[in-house]
Amino acid sequence: MNVISKAILCSAVIIIAYSVIELGWLANSNADGKILSTINPYIHSIKDDGKWWPPLLWNAQLRSIFAEPSYYGIYMAFALPWFWYEIYNQKSKLYMAVTFILTFFLFLTKARTAFVLHLGELVIFTLCIICFTNRSKEMLKHWGKIIAVSCAAFLAGNIFINQCMVTKQSEPLSIEKSMTQYVESNAASLADPDQRSNRARYSVMEADFKIGLAHPLIGVGKGLRSSYMPDYFSEKAFQNGEVKMWLSFREKLGIMRSGFPRLGEYTTRFAESGILGLGIFLLPIVILLRKLYRKLKMSTDKMPYIAFTVSFCGILAAGIGDSLNITYCYWLLLGLGYAMCFDNTKKEKESNESA
Repeated sequence: MNVISKAILCSAVIIIAYSVIELGWLANSNADGKILSTINPYIHSIKDDGKWWPPLLWNAQLRSIFAEPSYYGIYMAFALPWFWYEIYNQKSKLYMAVTFILTFFLFLTKARTAFVLHLGELVIFTLCIICFTNRSKEMLKHWGKIIAVSCAAFLAGNIFINQCMVTKQSEPLSIEKSMTQYVESNAASLADPDQRSNRARYSVMEADFKIGLAHPLIGVGKGLRSSYMPDYFSEKAFQNGEVKMWLSFREKLGIMRSGFPRLGEYTTRFAESGILGLGIFLLPIVILLRKLYRKLKMSTDKMPYIAFTVSFCGILAAGIGDSLNITYCYWLLLGLGYAMCFDNTKKEKESNESA
């Protein structure tokens, strides 16, 4: 636990150092924009292969060292639960401060992925405390700290957005209206297929699912789904600006250089490898979750398993609408989970003693 927490803390230092400069850019500082313009080509492949993404600078949303704001949210879905564990384990003000800063940055992304994943992890964390602990005063106090830090970061984030990220064309809102608007834009909008990037995302996921249904056993092959996608798009999909852009890049650069993005790990795998491939991919997850449930029920030291559960479930949820290979945190957690839940140290000690 100490190794992974220290590694994540090191990554947090890098993220915070970069994001402090980006805060200046978001607050309309041209000097910070010039600094980022110098740094970013060393971090990202700007306008990769002649396309628009990732841009040199991202307007009105914090993305930190990641290619786009939602990727920051995916990484935080992995990282923050381990800081919550360290707050409980070490009673450290350092981890409390870092958690607040990273959560504050998370809300500045204004990304639905980031907001919904964080909200979902708080719900999972709460359920784990209720269902798997004795709800002692110390445990409830720890839960209260985490909720308080998230609420304070949400408030601070909205104050910054409302006061510092205001353009000449917009006027500051009241804090109450700003927070209501934030929730509506980043959570309630998910239910409307025509809000923000929903139409493009849902169209790709729908097409992937239809491809999988048409080739259910082994799919169409890895990396080959892009050539099938237009045949399975709905009429509304062809009217969407993002879909039109992907189609134009496909025509210009060819499907090998510019296919459709992997917007959904599970639907993409279903399209490319069918039921067999998706089943093989999901099998280690199911085995680990069953073993993890037993550990949560029987272990005396539950917090490491709660932290892992929240982090792992957050990353799995991110796979609904994005690729799990964006940060590769899934693979790290999968290995760590098996190491935590299938530890043979005690069995080896018992066998050595009996021998």
